[in-house]
Amino acid sequence: MFFLSKIAFRNIFRNRTRSLATAIAMTSGYIGIVLLGSFLIRVHNGLKAVSIYAHMTGHVLVQLEGSKDFFAANPETYQLTGEHLSQIEEVLKTESDQIEFSGKVLTGSGMVSNGSRLVPFLATGYEPDVYRRAYAHPYLVKWAGDWLSSSNTSNGDLSITKGMAELLGVDDQLKNNELQLVAKNFFGDLNAVDATVLAFHSTGLSLAEDTSLMAPLKTLQDLYSTDGVQYVALFLKEGVSSGAFISRLQKKLNEQKSRFEVLSFDHEKVNPFYVGMTGFLRSLGGFFVFLICGTVVISVTNSITISLVERTREIGVFRSLGYGRIFIQRLIAQEILFLSLLSSVFGFFLSLMVAKGINAINIRFSPPGLAGDVQFLLAPENWLFITTAVVLAVMSVLTSISVVFSKNKLKIVELLSDSGA
Repeated sequence: MFFLSKIAFRNIFRNRTRSLATAIAMTSGYIGIVLLGSFLIRVHNGLKAVSIYAHMTGHVLVQLEGSKDFFAANPETYQLTGEHLSQIEEVLKTESDQIEFSGKVLTGSGMVSNGSRLVPFLATGYEPDVYRRAYAHPYLVKWAGDWLSSSNTSNGDLSITKGMAELLGVDDQLKNNELQLVAKNFFGDLNAVDATVLAFHSTGLSLAEDTSLMAPLKTLQDLYSTDGVQYVALFLKEGVSSGAFISRLQKKLNEQKSRFEVLSFDHEKVNPFYVGMTGFLRSLGGFFVFLICGTVVISVTNSITISLVERTREIGVFRSLGYGRIFIQRLIAQEILFLSLLSSVFGFFLSLMVAKGINAINIRFSPPGLAGDVQFLLAPENWLFITTAVVLAVMSVLTSISVVFSKNKLKIVELLSDSGA
């Protein structure tokens, strides 16, 4: 084994130019995959943080079955009443070690007026303490701090977006901030409440930047003449598997007399924008990874093919000395393996330097569908470096085995009589 490895390592330096060209291709492929993955990690985690904490959805939400489809049309039937909440709280006590915190949420729509202008709104009602914990959560600050948290000035008060403020004539100093919220209550009657805007917030989504309104739960309950809520948002502790938690919680809630439904934040009914964006990012990432890997495979194939043409007699000598076909395959495979590992080491340091340099420059851009501009950040993680190196090594070794296979089928006499290059 040591003899084989020693020969394989020395063979890398036999033709330095070809080895360098192959190593550059491998290193470039490594850097490309790592930087692409780093960008996708940043965007995915940013979207996840906004969906869970800024939109007050939680990792998991509990509601009455069918609420996501029919609550807006028939809120009185699909609201969680005091009896429902008691049943849910009783079950959640058995899962308290999995839950970091939870909160009751009520959503609705209506019109907001300053006396002369009338603007439609989509409202989210929250418990102020839960709101403060959500917006101060380290995960949100880390992944969406420059994107969303800096736009939020609310401390659990009624807040509107800057887009709605412009439509209503509310300036940055919160002058003319006395508004009226008008909507149909849960009994079909028109109702209105006075409201004072004390802060601004951003949804992170361009489509909602003119209509979003966030208010304390009690304000919306007064507007809709109810004591109920739409769902209970559960914010899980770090490391808790949401899939297993949902299955376990759904099973326990099924034992209650009410028909409850437990959904994850990334369910299509709950967050179609997140589902669509993550699906697009996976497709985009997969396409570019395929192109990068294809380029590396072609480079490795060319390098090995030319090397085998030049080393035909050498292979014949090894075979005549009693070394079998497997030895030749392992020899070439180890040469490529060593080359890919060296390329991954260089690629690791170069990609790390590039990522830090780009992050330090603070490049700003405006992604489609998102509100405002965000920093172009790269967030490489340890598992990404390791996975990329493993994929590169396995791919290169399999390519070498495939290329060597046809040459290995020749007889010893044919190998020794080959004139080579």
